Amino acid sequence: MKVTKLFVHPIKSLKCVPVKQIQVHPGGVRGDREWMVIGATNRFVSQREKPVMGQIGVVVDEDGVTLDYQSHIVRFDLSSLHRKPP
Repeated sequence: MKVTKLFVHPIKSLKCVPVKQIQVHPGGVRGDREWMVIGATNRFVSQREKPVMGQIGVVVDEDGVTLDYQSHIVRFDLSSLHRKPP
């Protein structure tokens, strides 16, 4: 068996992202399904209920998360979560 491609889903049920390598930690693959979408009833939402979720692109970087659906882009700045208090 030969692995030719690797993918992760940074946000559960959204579009997968190709990666060149993975890091495995006790909770699984780093960067894979570490986030999820929560609906108005405080339950997670998946492609089973909303198949369109698989078309939402995801980019995760040091400072946040960017979502892209049909050229509608939303950016979530998470940089304050990583900063140490003064």
